[in-house]
Amino acid sequence: MRSTILVLSFFLSGCAVTTLMTMGKSLPTLEGEVGAPGLSATTVIHRDERGIPHIRAVTEADAAYAVGYAHAQDRLFQLEAGRRIMAGRLAEIVGPEVAEMDAFMASLNLKAEAEASLLALDIDTKVALAAYAAGVNAGARSLNGLPLELRLLGMDKWREDWTPADSLGALQLFSWTMSDSWGQELVAWEHRDRLDRDVIDAIFRTEPEGVASDAYWGKLRTAKTGPLTPRFRAFLDTLGDVNAPQASNAWVIGGARSVDGKPILANDTHLHRSLPSPFYVVDVAGGGRQAAGFTVPGLPFVAIGHNGALSWGLTNTSADYVDLAVVKRDGERGYILNGVSKTLEERSVSVKVKDEAARDVVTFHTEIGPVVSELGDSKDLLVMRWTALEIADRSADALRAISAMKTAAEAQTLATIPMAPSFTLTAADTQGDYLTQVLGSIPKRKAHSGRLPYPASEPEHGWDGVLTGLPGERAPKRGYVVTTNNAPSVDGKRHPLAAQMNGLFPLPWRAQRVAELIEATPLHNVTSVGVMQMDTLDLHAKARLPELLSGLNPTTDGAKRAMELLSAWDFNATVNSEAPLVWMEFQRQLVKLAVGERLGDQGTQMLLSATDPGDSLIDVAGGLAKLVPDRSATLRQALLNAWDTLILSHGPDSGAWDWGDAHVMRFTHPFADATGKLGLLNAGEFPWPGTNTTVSVGGVSWQDGWETQHIAAMRLIVPMSDPSKAEFILPPGNSGQPSSDNYQDQARAWARGDRLQLWTKDEDVLKHTANTLTLKPE
Repeated sequence: MRSTILVLSFFLSGCAVTTLMTMGKSLPTLEGEVGAPGLSATTVIHRDERGIPHIRAVTEADAAYAVGYAHAQDRLFQLEAGRRIMAGRLAEIVGPEVAEMDAFMASLNLKAEAEASLLALDIDTKVALAAYAAGVNAGARSLNGLPLELRLLGMDKWREDWTPADSLGALQLFSWTMSDSWGQELVAWEHRDRLDRDVIDAIFRTEPEGVASDAYWGKLRTAKTGPLTPRFRAFLDTLGDVNAPQASNAWVIGGARSVDGKPILANDTHLHRSLPSPFYVVDVAGGGRQAAGFTVPGLPFVAIGHNGALSWGLTNTSADYVDLAVVKRDGERGYILNGVSKTLEERSVSVKVKDEAARDVVTFHTEIGPVVSELGDSKDLLVMRWTALEIADRSADALRAISAMKTAAEAQTLATIPMAPSFTLTAADTQGDYLTQVLGSIPKRKAHSGRLPYPASEPEHGWDGVLTGLPGERAPKRGYVVTTNNAPSVDGKRHPLAAQMNGLFPLPWRAQRVAELIEATPLHNVTSVGVMQMDTLDLHAKARLPELLSGLNPTTDGAKRAMELLSAWDFNATVNSEAPLVWMEFQRQLVKLAVGERLGDQGTQMLLSATDPGDSLIDVAGGLAKLVPDRSATLRQALLNAWDTLILSHGPDSGAWDWGDAHVMRFTHPFADATGKLGLLNAGEFPWPGTNTTVSVGGVSWQDGWETQHIAAMRLIVPMSDPSKAEFILPPGNSGQPSSDNYQDQARAWARGDRLQLWTKDEDVLKHTANTLTLKPE
């Protein structure tokens, strides 16, 4: 969850100081015995020094209950904010600034979608979700006071029970944040009068083998849709940060390449920096099952982790399962879909607003999704289509199932389960098998690529079910598998389904670097894998800069200095180097020169927010030449502009420029971020290395500044010779309670590249127990 969406209108009130003085009021009871309504048998929660719950229960349901209880104790604000966002009920506690977004979210009726998905789940999954909900409610009511954030927003009690449908809402939110490519569609549509097929290819086509722009674009871009609705605009401003790539790294080194002869699994997910973390670490046992690793608050299942026999990681597949569609209008309230006249559905939404009267809003919907453009007197409508609105999502079944699986082969069967989000699973077992496997319900498009909005009124376009036979790779001869959100491949060859999954995959720089590092060491162990996770060599720069700079011969002093710095760079994006700063600014200035005149300032900013801006101009032969009359002159000017910009922002002494100073990583609490106050809620800041394309990621917002925005939100390494020796880190800490000792106690270790032991054996758990809470049925 991105921090900026949580408190868009929070302003520090006079009573906030009093509330802050009672910050510790909501700290949970971690020691002793407490009554637990709905529990079937005594359950124990041991917390170690880092606040990691180690749950020991008799039944699987009681284990899920205890996970919910722990989530409520440590992450209740996160739970409440997430469910209000998905239901369109944030304005009730925040205020009018988010009312338009609420109206859009409420009109999607995601609660009903979640209820429908709930009916499709296996009975055991339903039981676990119900038990988890009971645990959340019991844990919430056990607190002496609600978390600080909720009290600052005026909530005084836990009045509305958590439900299983709320848990599925957490999956819907995750699904949206994992979606890819629709941002480029929006840029193309908003500026369609200036973007023909050739220009779009030059801007967005990041790989020579990538999908070309759709032939229908020349005709479709003349369609007359109204402006985007204020509700959809508000949604984009908050949940639509298209420059927040939810990426990840995962790999398995096979036994033939490991010191102990067994696979080693590594996973680090790249998400927007957030406080608290989007994950929560648990070790949970009950009903003959045990799993340890990372949960998502809102769900009782270990999403990334191991069970002693099987380890698993997840990365974003970069699949495209959100489309923008254009439909022709047919009268005042009609439209044409697949050649057939349909009637628009009107939905009335009442949005409750804090300290104001409710706002009644009417929204319009087609059979394939909400209308996101104003009706007015337009001849066409723009529609958002998202798989989560069309399928019964059984992601919860998959998450529950994997915790009991013993082999990688079993895990591969998860590919048949309908899932709204699409992930690439990486798995390894103690028998020595390992694999990657794409999961999820990815639309099978009839004739369009998904790169651009499609003409949904025409029968030959649209969705035709979902893709089957999704890519996977099992124990290849090379002795390892790697997935870093790039196009899927098998035996080094691009998979035939890649083009149908997404026409705009991220470039494979991280994957190539991981492969280099694996092959550079004959035999690996946990330590060498940990070093790999912190690697900061920018392979993109190493591959492209020499050619870009070759023969430029700049004549201005600034361009010469920029070229000298870049030419001398060893391509490691370290904190004390100035070259990464010049490299990044050079790419940004190149985009502005290439498209600024065509798109204008606003359009250029949209483009910078929608893609890593240098990819198509730098990585596809002829990309830049299609946009500018003189490629070399443009490159020279970009060097000069980058130098001049950095002098203005960082001073005239380039020797004092440090990437780490500009690229600082801050764990900023959303309330402190929104108000500029409440800094005591923050959890530290660190000079940060890396770039968008390094293994140790340091993703940035290309629009302004170079602060680190996207980070490794967790790291995990599991040696399958002994999974009980798995190591992890979760920044900044496991607790979301600002006054807890475990609120930021992992931040510095994370920044150093250190990891912690994930205890799972009972003797280790007891040895490292700091608190023991016993839940008694009542």
